[in-house]
Amino acid sequence: MKKITGKRLMVLLTAVILTVSYVTPAFAISGTADGWNFLIDAYAVRQTPVTEEECQKIMTNLLTLQEELAEAGIYFIVFIPPDKEEIYGDLLPAGYQLTWPDPLDQLVGYLHENAPDLPVIYPKEALLNARNTGAFDGAELYFANDSHWNYVGGHVGASELIKAVGEHFGHANGITGHTFSLQPNGAVWPVYSYNEPVQWERCKDVVSLANGDPVYRSYYSTNPDCWPEKVYFAGDSFRHFMSEPMAEQFSSFICMNRYYLDLDDVAAEAPDVFVLASVGRMARMTFAAIDGFNTAALPMTNMQTRYGEARWVQDRTGYRWRNQDGTFPTNVWMWLDGNKDGVEECYCFDGNGYCFLNTVTPDNYRVNENGAWIVDGAVQVRTAE
Repeated sequence: MKKITGKRLMVLLTAVILTVSYVTPAFAISGTADGWNFLIDAYAVRQTPVTEEECQKIMTNLLTLQEELAEAGIYFIVFIPPDKEEIYGDLLPAGYQLTWPDPLDQLVGYLHENAPDLPVIYPKEALLNARNTGAFDGAELYFANDSHWNYVGGHVGASELIKAVGEHFGHANGITGHTFSLQPNGAVWPVYSYNEPVQWERCKDVVSLANGDPVYRSYYSTNPDCWPEKVYFAGDSFRHFMSEPMAEQFSSFICMNRYYLDLDDVAAEAPDVFVLASVGRMARMTFAAIDGFNTAALPMTNMQTRYGEARWVQDRTGYRWRNQDGTFPTNVWMWLDGNKDGVEECYCFDGNGYCFLNTVTPDNYRVNENGAWIVDGAVQVRTAE
């Protein structure tokens, strides 16, 4: 089996360099709708026509990566989240409307036609359909005052990606439907979130000490209907709003900041599927010189692994005890000193790792509202070991 390496420069691909110069001034275009803004650099990229030579170079790069991944038994998918302008372009001022074919549409069309065995998922039509039909009770799919899609848009994008994986591996059922609620977030923008309890565990979280960026996150699914595949997803900031439905759908899911991507790490994880994602305005540059493949990956400096200390954690469902290695106890009683006072209380955990609260446990012991074992109303304790 050929070893994937991300630390070497590939001679074949050193010529894959774009000659297009993208202008990225740091200001926004105000839309005609109240509060809607758009990135000027995304608009500038859309004004730069794509050439056949550029398409050919990008296709060669992606096909070469696909070949190496296939030799390691890994299915490769290219995923392109559309820019907000692609879905809400009608809200742009008249002077910023496109008057010629969209270059990203042309690139995706070129890849579909000339590399039909390369899965390229560009969920533009699905997003437009969701907007036009008023899906999710008419919720917006992108933030009005920011360039990113929200949880609803991410859910639509994830659904299209999950569908592509399911078709390849022969799964008949699709992604689980969700409802969303609108939560206030200061005066910046509203945030849509899932109403249902999550069906996944985040078992590892590597962050940058410099800026708190969640560089690497690893999940496993608690959804009884999840698919068995392990998926490694490398993308930009649009990846965050796709993580929940993806982590729910597959037995194991890794979400990686592509700027730190190293294909050696991907090979070591041995996923069934590797997804390389890049938002539309950056796709042409991203796929011409892939971090960790035909360019050296950025060093994983200033990183730390969270969950190093055992502690209580809470989510929408309840409380669990996270062990030092990031795992959760299940179907067990444990003596724990959660507040580090030198005294342990005894707690019972269900099959999903949640602590029983204010009830009688399956083995007929009573626990109080904090989950501690009680006898005649008195909390049972022992000295911490």
